[in-house]
Amino acid sequence: MPKTKDEQPRDVTAEILKSDKIPSFYQIKFKANGTIPEMLNKKGRGTTEWAYGLIVEHDDDAKKHWKLNKCLVVEDAILPKKYLVNPRLFDIIYIPFAYNPYDEYTTFVEEEFEKAQKRSWASKTLVGKMFSVGVGDGNAYYVVTKATKTKVTIEWRGFCLDRWVDNISVVVDLLTGKELKQWSMVRKSGRKQAIDKKKKMVDIA
Repeated sequence: MPKTKDEQPRDVTAEILKSDKIPSFYQIKFKANGTIPEMLNKKGRGTTEWAYGLIVEHDDDAKKHWKLNKCLVVEDAILPKKYLVNPRLFDIIYIPFAYNPYDEYTTFVEEEFEKAQKRSWASKTLVGKMFSVGVGDGNAYYVVTKATKTKVTIEWRGFCLDRWVDNISVVVDLLTGKELKQWSMVRKSGRKQAIDKKKKMVDIA
C-alpha cells in the first residue's frame, strides 16, 4: 500500500525552531551544513552526509540542552553515541515508520545489520564477531571490538528496532570463540563486568 501524503518524510527543521518543546518526531536523518555534530560522549567527527538517529525527549540531559539553546539530543541509529543537533545549523528530516515497504530509517538499520553480519562471518578472530542476547520480545546485539588472551570488550549495536539492552553480561569462551555463557554481574571501578570461573572477563563498552 503506498504511503499517504502525511506519512511521507519531510523537512521539519522550521517546525522544530518554532516549537516550544522537544518535538516527538523520533526517527530522523540530519546533515550538517558547514558544521559538525557535537557528540556528548566522544570527540565529534565532521560529516556532510546524512546521519540517522532518534530524538531523545524525556531524558534530563535532553531537556537541559533544549532549554539552554534549543538543541536536540539525538541517539545514533546504530552506535552507542549521542549528538547535539542545533536546528539552526542542521537540516532535519522526519522519517515516519512504515512496514511494507520499510521506511528509509528501518532500511538503513537493516542494511547495516547485514554488513555487520557479513563482517562477523568473515572474521577469523574474535574481533568483529557479533552476537545477540534474548531480551523481552527481541534481542540485544553486541560486537566484539577488542580481544586479548584473558579479556574481550564488547559494544552495543542498535540493530533491534526496539533497541533492547541486556542487564547481564555475556562471557565469551576465549579458547573456542564459540561458546556464550551467562554469569551474574559484578561491579568494579564503576564499570559493568562479568567474571567467569577462570577469571576471564568481558567489559560492556
